[in-house]
Amino acid sequence: MLFRSRSKSIMGWHFLMMWPFVVNGIVFVINLFVSGNWKELFPDNKTFQKLIPFILFDLHLNKKCPVFEGKYNPAQRVIYPAVILMGLGSIISGVAIYKPVQAGFLSQMLGGYESSRFLHFLHGYRDWETDRKSTRLNSSHEFVSRMPSSA
Repeated sequence: MLFRSRSKSIMGWHFLMMWPFVVNGIVFVINLFVSGNWKELFPDNKTFQKLIPFILFDLHLNKKCPVFEGKYNPAQRVIYPAVILMGLGSIISGVAIYKPVQAGFLSQMLGGYESSRFLHFLHGYRDWETDRKSTRLNSSHEFVSRMPSSA
């Protein structure tokens, strides 16, 4: 009995914190397109050609950080739009398990109710893992690659 009351309380907090997540995502995407910053953030044709050296640097297989132009390096230009899409996937899978009858088409699109629950769990794990690692990765690119060259 204690588990059921505590479970309801935890789910209540989960649903409460869903709204700032959704509103923040909507405001971010609107601001991204209204301000024109999407041109700097989304990948272009040259991004994928320059991506390999940054992956090698992040895996510590290359000690020298590659130089890049602009506000975001190629890895960030690929990952940030993917995070926006994963946030949308988290919302879609959450709606599919919160209202499985009313949003049955979403559940079916995701492979059924159990698949929707599993995908929502994976999105939550991805959020936690990304938050845990993002500070180190972003700060290493920000400070190392912006240093003036000695040449």
